[in-house]
Amino acid sequence: MPPSRRAHCLALAVLLSAGCGAAPTPTRSPEPATPPTPVTPAPAPAPAPVVDAPPAKAPAVLAAVDVFGSAKVPAADVLAEAGLELGGPADLKDEAFHARLDEAEARVRARFGFAFIKMSAINYFAGPDAGKTYVTIDLVDAGDEARLRFAAAPTGTPEDPAGLIAAWTEYEDAAWKLLRAGTLKTGTCRGGFHCALGFGHPDLASREDRFIAEAPRHMAALRTVLTDDGDENHRGAAAYLLAYGADRAEVVAALVPAIRDSSGLVRNNAMRVLVMLQEGAPTEMLPLDPLLAAMRFPLTTDRNKATYAVLNLIKRNPDRYRAQVLTEVGDLLVQMVTMSQPNNRDPAISILEALSGQKLGTDAAAWRTWVDGQRPPVTKGKKGKKAPKARPAKAATQPR
Repeated sequence: MPPSRRAHCLALAVLLSAGCGAAPTPTRSPEPATPPTPVTPAPAPAPAPVVDAPPAKAPAVLAAVDVFGSAKVPAADVLAEAGLELGGPADLKDEAFHARLDEAEARVRARFGFAFIKMSAINYFAGPDAGKTYVTIDLVDAGDEARLRFAAAPTGTPEDPAGLIAAWTEYEDAAWKLLRAGTLKTGTCRGGFHCALGFGHPDLASREDRFIAEAPRHMAALRTVLTDDGDENHRGAAAYLLAYGADRAEVVAALVPAIRDSSGLVRNNAMRVLVMLQEGAPTEMLPLDPLLAAMRFPLTTDRNKATYAVLNLIKRNPDRYRAQVLTEVGDLLVQMVTMSQPNNRDPAISILEALSGQKLGTDAAAWRTWVDGQRPPVTKGKKGKKAPKARPAKAATQPR
């Protein structure tokens, strides 16, 4: 997909559970033949069953707007300045919708002077949120620029190994067209540690054979594309192709550095592979520290992929990770519980449930009480003063 806002706006986790079946074709009663002269009239044919036509796809509407990332400006002030109307049309293919987002972003930037602002829109194609678009106003306060510290953008032009990058780009273009036409069965893959759009269509089925056969033979060259290519789309394609490697540990080693890539697209793709790789792994494969740091990155797509990856680690061994997770991102998880955006709220709730053994749903106040109760107790200092209450540390910045 081209490098644009639209390239980051689809909830693939939802697509994986979406079925795209064809609507049944109504049967027709046979035309009556000229009957011979009967002794007994033949019974009239039974009427054909009435088959309802599939309902038309409902137009996308703006379901909710979240504000995330600022400790200085009240969310209500940001929402008021943005002026986005809930319930209005919010089709991600509609240029008018994107123009409204751009105008709202400009108003918020001009008034508050944030170090970073991004209107992140995600539309859901299936499940209970089908047809809904959620916008998150992602913010970074002035003075909090450490959250924007990424690797320098590469400028190289490495060779495309065996034409795999071009082949993947062509496949994705074809898959998106089929998805939008409603004819792609998503999540259908035969190889690799990751599956997103999948190959569930006759026009795509044979394309995966090439990736299965050739990607493992070109892992070193694909890593070079991921680290050195100046085109973010090439790097993003390399991240997905590396998922076809034969060894999980090799794939992890190749993708973890990309968590700090300068491009949100590349970070998204790399962490998405890591999420699914860990989900199917027999042991804990991912390093926790860079994922906790990524939960504080500026974009919705950073936050949700990192949170799902952390969740997949915690499910393996909650006792091992409980103290560090609650210390570093406990407050962040409670804040995410308050969000309307499902792909941020839901993994945060799942982490808290896994760590606590409790089911408190979206009750952020109850989760706040539980998280606070896990902090070290306040003790007396040497001179009779109370020791300061433990506070969650900000995610550390990885040295380059």
